[in-house]
Amino acid sequence: MSTTTSYSNNFQLKLIGTGREAGTWGSSMNENLKRIESAMGKLVEIDVEDMPSGSTSANSGNSYVATWLTIDSADDGESGSEGRCRFVEVKDSGGLGANVPSLKIAGSAATEVPARLLYIKNSLSANALTVTCDGASSTVSIPNNTSALVMVVPDATTDHAIGVHNLLDKIQAGEIDFESNGVISFSSGTNSIGIPNGSAQSLRILDATGGVTYLTFDTVDDLLEIGSDVSTALKATFVWTIKNSDTNAFSLTESGGTSVINVDTTNGEIDINRDVVLGTSATEIDSTSNSQSWSMKDNVTDALAFDAGASGVEMLRFDTTDSDEEIHVGVKMNAPDIRINGTDGYLNFNTTVGSGGYGIRDNSGALEMRNSGGAWEALGSILQSVADSAATANGTGGENRKGEFDIGPFRVIFDTIEVPIGLTPTTINPNVNSEVYAVYACVGENLGIARFAPAAWVSDFNSTPEVSFYNPNDGAVKVTYFVIGDSDF
Repeated sequence: MSTTTSYSNNFQLKLIGTGREAGTWGSSMNENLKRIESAMGKLVEIDVEDMPSGSTSANSGNSYVATWLTIDSADDGESGSEGRCRFVEVKDSGGLGANVPSLKIAGSAATEVPARLLYIKNSLSANALTVTCDGASSTVSIPNNTSALVMVVPDATTDHAIGVHNLLDKIQAGEIDFESNGVISFSSGTNSIGIPNGSAQSLRILDATGGVTYLTFDTVDDLLEIGSDVSTALKATFVWTIKNSDTNAFSLTESGGTSVINVDTTNGEIDINRDVVLGTSATEIDSTSNSQSWSMKDNVTDALAFDAGASGVEMLRFDTTDSDEEIHVGVKMNAPDIRINGTDGYLNFNTTVGSGGYGIRDNSGALEMRNSGGAWEALGSILQSVADSAATANGTGGENRKGEFDIGPFRVIFDTIEVPIGLTPTTINPNVNSEVYAVYACVGENLGIARFAPAAWVSDFNSTPEVSFYNPNDGAVKVTYFVIGDSDF
């Protein structure tokens, strides 16, 4: 055995030579035990801007690199002994600015690399911390207010090159239990969580008791399954971004593989293959923000249909049969205005459309009407004929004729008034929604009936009434007039 007293290379433990330390052996052994205790679990705080004696502080002149000499023969608790401590909290004096300092772990000199296992907490004001050593091929970056278990390797090995390594780069653990409000976060870069391949339950996320499974990663069928209790699993509000320019960017399918909803981001479409039912709280489908276009299936009799729900009564149906495109209205229509766009259109009744049916049509701006089995006739001629027939009813002039009747959407009203000879009959004054269609003058008991056009009857009536219509026994002319328009007059 050596008779010379020396020190170990790393933590500077005193190696007492044979026959040495007579009377002081106990104090030397106690110092060794203190150094071992520091290496195993003592905490030290170091300021990168005010490093321990012998070390170099970080400043702008050395690019904010603090060199820490961790091998020193100083007794425990003395300046220089801080490098033996296992737990290190790194702080600063507030002069770093936005610079990221480096803590260079050194031995007894800046170029020496010691073997160290350090738990380092970054308590700098607001900066990240880089841990390095001389000739390091790898370093460890510790974000602000976080910790890392750092291993300094002085000699290249099969698994590690010379440098500083994060001992927790890879962790194998049977169970990790996070404390309240625990967070898993990635500070930067591209990060991955690797799970086993070929397992139907390669990774599960579930509650602590195992009662509810929130997510299951299936690497057999490459599926992500949401737990059966969806109301519990999907309570959070989230935005789901899907792949662009993909005909199957997102798809919901039944267990048998039948697609229910498919989102096509290539053509900008959502394909729905099941009935869409609006719940009791739904009051409208709002498409007011943009112009909309609804495309229906071509060449079918029921491309789109609206019915009355449980009763099944057809309300509206779109027939896209080629050359016979139609909109079928199955119930009464109630609207203040109905416009048939374009010219030469038809308003048909029953099943036959166009000229072969019956109803009302636009013939180059002239309205015509046709009864079932009849011929198309000008609507004006039909109304004039009705007026003429009403005026000549009972065969002789002089009677007081009064009545009204409807023709389709029109109301015809006729009445008889007495107008004194020579006066203008101003009492004929229907409202603005109506039009005086025909006027007839009747004089005496046995005189005939003369008809006047609406625009000229007043002047004709006042020209020479005593010649044409005068009857000394009456002293007045009876005028029967017809008003054709809506019913509001």
